[in-house]
Amino acid sequence: MKELIILGSGGWIPTPKRETCCYLFRTEKTLLFLDAGSGMSNLFDYSDIIKDYDEINIVLSHYHLDHIIGLSFLLNWVRNDQKIFIWGPGAPYYNAGCKQILSTIIGGDYFSRRIDSLTEHVEIKDFPDNQFKINEISLEVYLQSHSSPSFGIKLNNDLYYATDTAVKKETFLHSKDCKLVLHECWDLYEEECTGKHSSLEELLRIVPKNKEQSIRLIHINPNWCLETEKKIAQIIDDRDNFQMATDFEVFNFAK
Repeated sequence: MKELIILGSGGWIPTPKRETCCYLFRTEKTLLFLDAGSGMSNLFDYSDIIKDYDEINIVLSHYHLDHIIGLSFLLNWVRNDQKIFIWGPGAPYYNAGCKQILSTIIGGDYFSRRIDSLTEHVEIKDFPDNQFKINEISLEVYLQSHSSPSFGIKLNNDLYYATDTAVKKETFLHSKDCKLVLHECWDLYEEECTGKHSSLEELLRIVPKNKEQSIRLIHINPNWCLETEKKIAQIIDDRDNFQMATDFEVFNFAK
């Protein structure tokens, strides 16, 4: 069993339709979150899943608040005897390691519980390399183009997660064998981009029409109205592998 549950498909600001980036990937042995945005609040609908695992693994693409605020929500669901492992980028990309960065934000004067005391066993680590393993899951991380260092994350050959990044050809080389690509889509047109985010126009140009993988558009702009989303649906109507991601969407990976 391998399954992805989209808990938050939006970016920056939660909306009635979308919480911010958080994705739950699980196998029979391992529970792993990609980012911990406000989508963590949707665990109200999946609390039984959390109870099934003795370990909770969280891999962070970067430290912007819309990707980490949900760490403060975890306390509502975790058992004190569960182990929590958190990985994120450190030096040389940041002036501090993952533990120091998160401890500054989650704890002290800003939250009632320190990040390293959410349960009896919490370990917070920098990415050990651009390739490492969490139990049976092989991970690869790749530096992206954003206002702060952010990383694309590959899980086995199942999934590639590319949020908060400009469109990069390398992303689709790294993800060529993946069944699913979660790729941010912040703007409609290339001329709107600042080099820190991605546009639908660029993605449609760089991904071949016959690409045999599913592309889910994520980190959706909270300012997009229903009419904008309808326009996007029309633009991608002839691209069967393109869809806008939605919260609570479930993707099952065939063995």
